[in-house]
Amino acid sequence: MTTLAQLMAESGLPLPEARMLLERVLEKSRAWLIAHADATPGAGAGQAFSALAGRRRQGEPVAYILGVREFFGMEFCVAPAVLIPRPETELLVDLALERIPGNAAVRVLDLGTGSGAIAIALAHERREARLTAVDIDYAALSIARANASRHGVRAVRRNLRSDRLQPALRRRRRSASGHGRCALRAAAGSGGRRGRPGLHPRHRRPRGGASLSGRLVAVRARLRPGSSLSRTAARAGLPAGAKRR
Repeated sequence: MTTLAQLMAESGLPLPEARMLLERVLEKSRAWLIAHADATPGAGAGQAFSALAGRRRQGEPVAYILGVREFFGMEFCVAPAVLIPRPETELLVDLALERIPGNAAVRVLDLGTGSGAIAIALAHERREARLTAVDIDYAALSIARANASRHGVRAVRRNLRSDRLQPALRRRRRSASGHGRCALRAAAGSGGRRGRPGLHPRHRRPRGGASLSGRLVAVRARLRPGSSLSRTAARAGLPAGAKRR
């Protein structure tokens, strides 16, 4: 009979990935799998694991298979409608936290929020901040709302499409104090298919609209003195920790 250790070894996947998939199938922890490596899975569990392993071998990211990804100490729901939060993006959260006072109701705009990971992490750490999460895709906003609810924060206060960015900025300029800081995140990356470079469909230039880079130039020009703008480097193929200016 095939043991759990053999099942993972014969999957054709790196051990950490095989273990994560088997944890999901068996609904057991990593510690349990290590302690019961010689256990024999049932036929149903073996088939389910083989199906997930097959999807991974075809290039589907583990996060999409599992439907979750850990970011900044929290677990977020993810799906092909959003980019997968990356560990190096946690640096952007750290940098934004340095610029956002801990006891002030400053306004923070997360542009291209996707799963909402950045906005929710900021809202979790800065409870007084007023977060606005923006995305061009309604499916992405739905996932962001679910993640905000899951973590008990009000990060997605308004559901704005990116083509309504200018009205959002006009409202911010009318009502924000001169001492407020605004941290913006712009994500432009791949669709997560086998690391092929290019823009995710929801980040491509809208028909008849300005490019994302062009909109960011306009955003920078509209920020009040004392505000700041930060962006992530999310294009496929960049080495870990690389930053795109």
